[in-house]
This record gives sequence, C-alpha cells and structure tokens, in this order.
Amino acid sequence: MFRRESNHWRRAALDQRTPQSLILECLQEIAVLALLIVGGEDQPEAIALSEDMADGIPDACLLRVQGAGHHASREVPDAVPGEIRRWLAAAGSRAPAPRALA
Repeated sequence: MFRRESNHWRRAALDQRTPQSLILECLQEIAVLALLIVGGEDQPEAIALSEDMADGIPDACLLRVQGAGHHASREVPDAVPGEIRRWLAAAGSRAPAPRALA
C-alpha cells in the first residue's frame, strides 16, 4: 500500500490553493482532448483545481479514482490503466483527423 507522509499534505495544501497565475483563464485555449485524473481522497484543493480545469478545457474529461489520493495510478494500479484505455477508445472517435506535415 502506498503511504503518504502527513507533513507532505500540509505543504501540498498550501501549494495547491487557487493558482496565482492567470492559467485558469486560458484553459479554453487548449485545443486537444484531455483526460484529467484525480484521486477521490486527494486534498480538497487538488480535487477543486481538477474540477476547475476540467470545466475550463473544452474537450476535457475528469476521472475521479475512488480509493486513491494524489498518486491515483500508484495507489490503485489495477483500475487506472483500464479507465485510461476506455477513455482513449471513446475519445478516438472524437479526435480530429491527423494533418499532413509539410
């Protein structure tokens, strides 16, 4: 089982409050399909930021991994790859056709 140090979360909570930059205001400019992954037991600030990012990116999908914290793919390694494969399969039909390179 992956363990987190308690002092790590105190530092992370301070770092993951509302971003100081204007990045959240520019999310609509991201023109690719995006899968955001957040652990259902991550810090509230990380979950809120993930939700804000998913809301701001036009073609984003948010995967909330139950039973995981900040390192979802390490904490629930059997679930995450399958979810990513399902998302890729579904996203494949929505992906734009590749352009020829000159």
